[in-house]
Amino acid sequence: ASTRHQPASRTRIAAGNVAGLELAWAFGLPGVTEARSQPVITADTVFVLTVPGSVFALDRDTGCIKWQYRAPVPLRTALSLGVAAGRPVLYFGDLRAHVTALDAATGEPVWRRGVGLFETSALTGAVVPHGDTLFVPLSAANPEYPCCRSHGALLALEASTGAVRWTSPMTPPAQPTGRNAVGV
Repeated sequence: ASTRHQPASRTRIAAGNVAGLELAWAFGLPGVTEARSQPVITADTVFVLTVPGSVFALDRDTGCIKWQYRAPVPLRTALSLGVAAGRPVLYFGDLRAHVTALDAATGEPVWRRGVGLFETSALTGAVVPHGDTLFVPLSAANPEYPCCRSHGALLALEASTGAVRWTSPMTPPAQPTGRNAVGV
């Protein structure tokens, strides 16, 4: 449900048994020095995203790899799980402002859509599924890029195709006010 919360009624972990917990399995993310988001956990799978560009589906009981997807660019958003066309789909964004939808069962791409408005557009916030719509927070962050040529926005995409439904800038156009530490 993307609540980032596990209610007490859905877990067997309690204050009285924490001391007796043991490691069930561990998975080392190959070639990774940083991961920026929490996993998505279902009844049988743990999905993990890495900054260098991999998404892993791991067996929840054993930690064995079910599939791996390698993105063409670095990833900085959280994974989100939704349903499109009757199947579970993972959604995430990348630093070049693309949203990707993967079939959660196979890791095969369903679609990939560029949503950037400017050269500096990037996705760093989670893509949020709601019904048949994805809400995508678009950011613009590059301290070396001159002012007034970019801004963030919120986009709504069709969950099953990635088609853009609407785009809404979140701030008025930027106006120069001075120079930053790198001189722009």
